[in-house]
Amino acid sequence: LYAHSTMVYLTIAGSDQVVDFLMTGLYSWMSDCEIHDVEDYTLNVTPKTLVAGADFRLWRPDIYQLKTFEDLRPDSLIPVVTALSQIPEADRMLIQVIVRPTKLNLMHHLAVWNIRSMDKFKRIFFTRDWFKRDMAKDTLKRAAQKAGRRMFLVNYRITSLHDPSATNTEPSQAILRRLVRNVEHVAAAAKTYSSAEDNKLVLRPIQVGR
Repeated sequence: LYAHSTMVYLTIAGSDQVVDFLMTGLYSWMSDCEIHDVEDYTLNVTPKTLVAGADFRLWRPDIYQLKTFEDLRPDSLIPVVTALSQIPEADRMLIQVIVRPTKLNLMHHLAVWNIRSMDKFKRIFFTRDWFKRDMAKDTLKRAAQKAGRRMFLVNYRITSLHDPSATNTEPSQAILRRLVRNVEHVAAAAKTYSSAEDNKLVLRPIQVGR
């Protein structure tokens, strides 16, 4: 997702096969949308561009799921797109979701088994789980279902950018503070994907610079 001047664009990068598959899905989802080939917008930066950014980590091991699209009907993008459209016109926002399939080999299955075993052992000492035993059973059931499906490595990164004009008089530190607020604002909207019972998105420390 790329936001600039209160407009939000959905951009896709990948192999021709993946892009064609996603384009078919987009047309079936939004039949009146327009799709164009564009240059790589991530290269549209200069040595003077000010940047603030961070990515999410999971609160618990990744076998515990976040909310799915079924939990976020009618549209799981509405909270994030709304937040992106509210950033100052002079700034840009970029949300990158990088998805890579895991390799289904012996090491993968051992890693999943180890995570499930260790977390099950730790749960014995979690007081809150004793008071939510029925909910904990549902969580473990959903974790088992997720672990039995094809799994992916996902990185969710939020970045805010600003290109000072030649006549700019605003101090760089003030701009960076605003960019940090932009990231926090969009991150708060993205946390709608967090599940109260299973897993949550936790924003890592925000990095700033040029």
